[in-house]
Amino acid sequence: MEDISGLLSNVLPSSLKDVKCVESILFSAFNPPPSYRRLVEDSFYLDVTTLEGNVFCITGSTRMFYVNSCTTKTFDPRPSKATLEATTLATLLQKISPRFKKAFHEIWEQKAAAHCFEKEQPVLMPNLWLGSYPVPGEPSLEICFISVIFSILYIIVTCAPGVG
Repeated sequence: MEDISGLLSNVLPSSLKDVKCVESILFSAFNPPPSYRRLVEDSFYLDVTTLEGNVFCITGSTRMFYVNSCTTKTFDPRPSKATLEATTLATLLQKISPRFKKAFHEIWEQKAAAHCFEKEQPVLMPNLWLGSYPVPGEPSLEICFISVIFSILYIIVTCAPGVG
């Protein structure tokens, strides 16, 4: 009888090497933001410990992420003196931690090297306890709009070079 284990390994997804990017990311004790900070669009605060051992308090606002002047004991949501800001959390973490940048690049390289079938998300059935989907009858404009948006996002993610 022929050994098919080698053939099955060609079908099964390859296992990705575990890569650690940060020591910890936790919601800060200063959450939720006070009302006067919500008025300036602060959404939440994160305490991030990098692999280098540095601790940063990061503000997530509706416009950007930035390192604020908070410590574990004092609340000072103003941007830190070394104004580090970015539109995504990953970009900000790459600016504050060289080891995060290297590990994050390594993860993207692993994902890019994967087989194209491994990059596709499986189609998941909607939870039936949420109600019937799709809604019986004529599709509403909102459902059509949402399906167009998801189609565009799918095309962008699958066709953009370097995006896994």
